[in-house]
Amino acid sequence: MRRGVQKGMKKYEEKILINTTSCQEPGQAEHDPTQKRVSHTKGFVEILKVIGSFGLKNSFANVFYRPSREAYREPRDLESPAAPTTFQSRDGLKLSGWLLRPRSGSRARATVVHFHGCCHNMKFDAHQVDWLTGAGFNVFIFDYRGYGESQGAPDRHGIHQDGLTALDYVRGLPDVDPERILVLGQSLGGCICLAALSDADRRGIRGIAVDGTFGSYRALVNSKMTGTFFSYPLASLIVSDELAAINAVADLSPIPLCFFHGKRDRVIPIRLGQRLYESAESPKEFHIVEEGRHMQTFTVFGGETRPKLIGFFNSCLEGR
Repeated sequence: MRRGVQKGMKKYEEKILINTTSCQEPGQAEHDPTQKRVSHTKGFVEILKVIGSFGLKNSFANVFYRPSREAYREPRDLESPAAPTTFQSRDGLKLSGWLLRPRSGSRARATVVHFHGCCHNMKFDAHQVDWLTGAGFNVFIFDYRGYGESQGAPDRHGIHQDGLTALDYVRGLPDVDPERILVLGQSLGGCICLAALSDADRRGIRGIAVDGTFGSYRALVNSKMTGTFFSYPLASLIVSDELAAINAVADLSPIPLCFFHGKRDRVIPIRLGQRLYESAESPKEFHIVEEGRHMQTFTVFGGETRPKLIGFFNSCLEGR
């Protein structure tokens, strides 16, 4: 009986929840096997099959994480000087990171801390942010627990602590001005960084940008089912909104916030990004990438969006 329930849960995860965020390189076609919504009746029946199982929320909690240990890139593959580093999480796990320095060799204007998405690891997503070094910024990329060379296995509370640890760690790095820290979160990383920043020591945090992100885990899961008011209670049975960004984003004011979202994003629908933006307090801005799909903002459409992000970051540093 128990084995049958677990099998049903596994099948349901694979059909509806897997790849709630995208894993792709620049120009690669968007990959989201969940983009076709399940019909109301069929979706409800499948959910009801697993609702009776014990610990349902916990069983689905880790479906948002798709880590890889593969070394997609090494520091020598980047145009920017990159220094590998390790640091310890609050519960003793060894985490891995790279500090990318400005290509010009001059002192950095500020340091950008990057929170990557749910798939692969920082070595895969380095191309999303290494271009910032050409604009004079340090960039610190790191892997959550269970990703890349970081120890452990991913879970929401642990990754939340990893985000807090990374923000504290960066302040103590050589050549990093602790009063000039910027944050960029993409996809799931946006939700993670906003929640972490609500609990973090925010001294020196000058600006926060997120790309293609969402505020509510429940709302994202609901969008993968029927996406209706009627399916939302069922989504609530599957996953909690504990440590969700939508519960934290208003507390980040007066730090400036900048939101980017692709209008054609089928992995994280733009309405979820707009809802998160509406929950934030001023100062804030929202940039729609008209033809953008998931995780294409700073790659495929970089000519349009990179100057906007650099302009936002520079404005956050003015007079500092």
